[in-house]
Formats: sequence, C-alpha cells, structure tokens
Amino acid sequence: MSSQSNGFMTLSTQPKRQPRRSKGCLTCRKCRVKCDEQRPTCERCSKGFHPCKYDDNLVFVNHLHDAAKIVRPEDPESRSLNALIQREDFKQIPVTIDLRGFKAEVVISFFVNNLFVLVKSPLEDGSSILDLFSGEANSTAGMSGLCVAEAFFSSIHGIPEMKFHASALYGQAVQRLKADLGTRTEASRSLPHATIWSALFLGVYEIISSDSMSNWLQHCHGVAVLTEMAGPYGFQMDAAKPILQINRPFISIGAMANRKRTFLEQDEWKHIPWALQPISKTIGDFLQDILCDIPGMMEDVDNLFDANSCQVSANFISQKLRASFERLNSLRISWNFMHPHSCWR
Repeated sequence: MSSQSNGFMTLSTQPKRQPRRSKGCLTCRKCRVKCDEQRPTCERCSKGFHPCKYDDNLVFVNHLHDAAKIVRPEDPESRSLNALIQREDFKQIPVTIDLRGFKAEVVISFFVNNLFVLVKSPLEDGSSILDLFSGEANSTAGMSGLCVAEAFFSSIHGIPEMKFHASALYGQAVQRLKADLGTRTEASRSLPHATIWSALFLGVYEIISSDSMSNWLQHCHGVAVLTEMAGPYGFQMDAAKPILQINRPFISIGAMANRKRTFLEQDEWKHIPWALQPISKTIGDFLQDILCDIPGMMEDVDNLFDANSCQVSANFISQKLRASFERLNSLRISWNFMHPHSCWR
C-alpha cells in the first residue's frame, strides 16, 4: 500500500514533458504530414498547389533593461535647469477656452454656412443675413434667427437641451412677430425687411422641427402675404435681394402643396426686382421664374376636371408646359457654356 502511495507521489511530482512544436508550415501541420520546411514555400505545398504559410517569429524586448539604462541620477544643477524649462513650456500652452460663451455665434455660423451658402447679393457681399444676427439679439428677427439656428444645429448633432431651448425661443419669437404686425398702421405702408426675415425663419423652424405640414404651410402663407405687401419694387436694393431669393422657392413649394397659383407668376415679379441691374439676375433666378409658374399649372390641370370652374383649355396648358421645357433647355445650355467642365456623360 505504501509502495503504491510512494509511486503515485513520485509520478505526480515529475514535470510533464511538453511536445516539441513543429517548425513545418501550417498546411503540413494541419494535414499531419512531414514538411521539408523550405521557405517561402515548402516542396509538398508547391507540388499540391496549396497555400504555404509559417508561424510569425516572436521577438521579445526587454523593456526593464532599456528603462534601467535611461534612469540615471542627475546632478542638482541639471534638475533645476530642466524644471525651469518645463515651467516655461507650460506657460506657452494656451488655456482651453470654454465655448459655451460662443454658443450663439457657433450655431448661427453653422446655420448660415449650410443653408444660405448660395444666397448672395449681386455685389457678392452676402452680408444682409448675418447683419440680422449681429444687431440686437432681443429683436424679433434676431430671436427668430437664433431659434431656427439652434433647431437646425441640435437636429444635426443630436442635442436635446438645445432643441428645448429653441422651442422656447420659438414661442417668444411668435409673440414678438404678432406684436410687430399689430403695431403697424395702415399709414405706414413700408414693411421692414426684418419682419419678412422673422416670418421666414419661423417657417424654416417648422420645417425642421415639426412633423405636421399644416404648421409650416401657415407660416408659408404669412411669408407670401408679407412679401406681396412689400411689392416687387421693395426688393430692388442689394440688401433685399437675398430675401426674395429665399422667399420665392419657399412660397412656391407651399403653393404647390395647396395646388394654388401665387402672385409670383406675374411678370412684374420676374422683372422689376432686377430692373436696376438686369445683369445681376442669375441662372438660378431664371430657374425660380419657372418654379413660380408650376403652382398655377397645377391649378389649371385641376380645373380641367372641375365642372363648377371655368374650363381651361388643355391645349393652353400644354403650350405653357412646352414653353417651360424650352426655357429649361436654354438655361441648361447657358449653364454648360458658363461651366463647361461641371458635368459630363
């Protein structure tokens, strides 16, 4: 009994011998066949057209040995000199600026650069939009602009706190716009451009934040009324051109949703704003002329099937469509002439 116990103990204390790792390729080791260990491809894999790979060689680096070489006692004079150099370098590092104080400037710049990058006056200054924000922040236009800027920034970057703040600004801006419109008397026929900007910003806010079409359509109708009140002569100045450039597609899209024509299809709205500088009208402005005609065409098509309304000739509608396509083709040719390498087949 004791001998068995001693034998068991002797067997258990002996170290287990590890099998020698083969130096052959991975394919031969997997197939359990002898490998001639030729590199880069062994003869067996070469004859059988098999992929031949070997284990990567492991390289061990003694970091403790390297660290021991680096750490050396320094004399007091060199330590004081290094400490002085480190303090001087630390003074040169700028302190991190808290950007919360520049939140309004950041969101406004992001909003203008992304949504109004192509809206410029004929003199290429494009300053009228930013002037609304650089003035008094508590003005109706400034509050409306900050409201839509925060809504746009929060929707892109996913910031719920900013979204809630934009909603609060929206409520205040709506009340201010109502007050501004209520104080306007019949004697003062001139309508400030800032009021139109305010209505436009609030409409864009509804497009960004609301899922209901009726909300932004109401603002769209308000923008249309204010624009028509200003008249085509009210947009001849350079500072007012960007308002019309933005308002025309905004009003036209709302009119297409209602399938009702607008005043913008009238010839005076296509010529008078550019009468002082005819050359300033761009290809984009001519495209907007065609866009302003589409709501009226949609209404005419609906009238073809309405027995209670005056009948519109189908031939007349087809002629208007044909004329629009011809103008589009002419604009395409002009665009290709001005930008010959902008598109190709």
